Amino acid sequence: MPQNSLKCLNDFEAMKENAQRDFLDGAGAQNQKTMELIRVLFSIVSNVKGDKEMSLYALALINGILEDKRTRIRLLVSIQSSANRDR
Repeated sequence: MPQNSLKCLNDFEAMKENAQRDFLDGAGAQNQKTMELIRVLFSIVSNVKGDKEMSLYALALINGILEDKRTRIRLLVSIQSSANRDR
């Protein structure tokens, strides 16, 4: 799991709905935090095998983030592109 994963999730969950949207659509340094959140969620999906509820939570949150605003798919593409460069 990435460092500060729990803090990242807790901070996001503590925000009100509109603040979460602003967080997800921010630019600059804010965008880095958004990418960190997405990485944490995918890390949960790929690494947490013993806790089905945690995996379902992460998948549902990823789905909600994308369903709320489809243009956020660029975050996933960006993360995938950077992961491929790191290989």
